[in-house]
Amino acid sequence: MQKKGLFGSALALAILPLAMSSAWAADAPKLTAEEMEKGKLIYFERCAGCHGVLRKGATGKNLEPHWTKTAPDGTKLEGGTLKLGTERLEKIISYGTEGGMVNYDDILTKEEINLMARYIQNEPPIPPEFSLKDMKDSWKLLVPVKDRPTKQMNKVNLKNVFAI
Repeated sequence: MQKKGLFGSALALAILPLAMSSAWAADAPKLTAEEMEKGKLIYFERCAGCHGVLRKGATGKNLEPHWTKTAPDGTKLEGGTLKLGTERLEKIISYGTEGGMVNYDDILTKEEINLMARYIQNEPPIPPEFSLKDMKDSWKLLVPVKDRPTKQMNKVNLKNVFAI
């Protein structure tokens, strides 16, 4: 009986890496074009400020479907929203985290939370390029240089002003 238990344990350990690698092979949940657009809008309005437009993380964590990084000791770390899965992501979005993410269960509907959990398992859409030329073309001159003040026009002690 001891040998059989040992064999079963060895077999389980041998299969474990295959089972774990299948988590990365999982496909992202399919979204309709309408769901993708709605997810993109909600993400931009509610999530991009902390997680970044490309989901690489900012003050919030990286939300790419799959990421890999090398730790200082040389070991490879892997993670991603695909590994977490829809159910776990729904809980994180609904209830927030101890790390500072707020809960959205009173802001988004259950359907929107489910949509966001599925949306962030898909590759982020590439934002359109906004070149320097595009920026300059969008500028609106409000006060021409010739009409701008050349001397202080108030009595505020500007040498003693602190602003953030």
